[in-house]
Amino acid sequence: MPRLDGIDVSHWDGTVDWRAVSGVPSIQLVAAKATEGRGDRDPLFIANWTAIRAVGFRVRIAYHFATGDPPEEQAAWLATTITDAGGPLLPGEGVMVDIEPSPPLVGELPVAQLAALLAAIESSTGRTPLRYMGEYYPGAGDPALSCFPLWLPDYTWDGARPSTALAYAIWQWGGGENGAFVPGIGGGSTRVDSDEIVDWPTVERLVQLTP
Repeated sequence: MPRLDGIDVSHWDGTVDWRAVSGVPSIQLVAAKATEGRGDRDPLFIANWTAIRAVGFRVRIAYHFATGDPPEEQAAWLATTITDAGGPLLPGEGVMVDIEPSPPLVGELPVAQLAALLAAIESSTGRTPLRYMGEYYPGAGDPALSCFPLWLPDYTWDGARPSTALAYAIWQWGGGENGAFVPGIGGGSTRVDSDEIVDWPTVERLVQLTP
C-alpha cells in the first residue's frame, strides 16, 4: 500500500471523528468538500472545517466541484462558504478544484473555462488552487493549466506511483473500494479517499506555510 499522507471527505463519508483521524501519525493533509457549482454547499462542510481547524492538521484543504456555471459565480460561492465556516483562510489552508466528468450535469469542461474558473478561485480565496484531474481528462496536460498544480487520481493496483509524463504534487491512490481504513471514519470500517504527497514544497507553498 502506498504511503497515507492525507484523506479527502465529503458528506458521503458521514460524520467524521477528526480527533480519531488525528491519531494516525502519517496523516498531515485533510481535505473536505465545500461547494459545487454556484449554489450547492456540502451539508457537513462547516462542521468538518471547524473540527479540522480545531484539531490542527498541518495542511487543510477546502475543495470545490467544478460545473458549467459561470466561473466568477462559482469562485464567489466557494469564498463565501469558506467565510461562513470561520473566516478567511489561515496559514496551512488552501483550496482544490475537483474536475471530473459528471454527466448530465457538466460533462467535460473546455480548457479555457477551467482556466477561468481556477483563476477566479485564486482571486476570490487568495490561494492558488490545486486541480484534481485525471490524466484521461481532456486538457490535463494543457500548458494553460500548468500553473495550477495537479492532484492526480490514479488507482494503481500494484501500489507504485503512476507512470505519467504529467507533473503532480499529490497522488490519490485510493478511493471507493480501494482506499484506506481510517479510525474515525465509518467506525474504521469504511474506506476513504487516500492520498500521498509527492511534492511537499509545492503543497507547503500553496497553503502559505512557506514563501
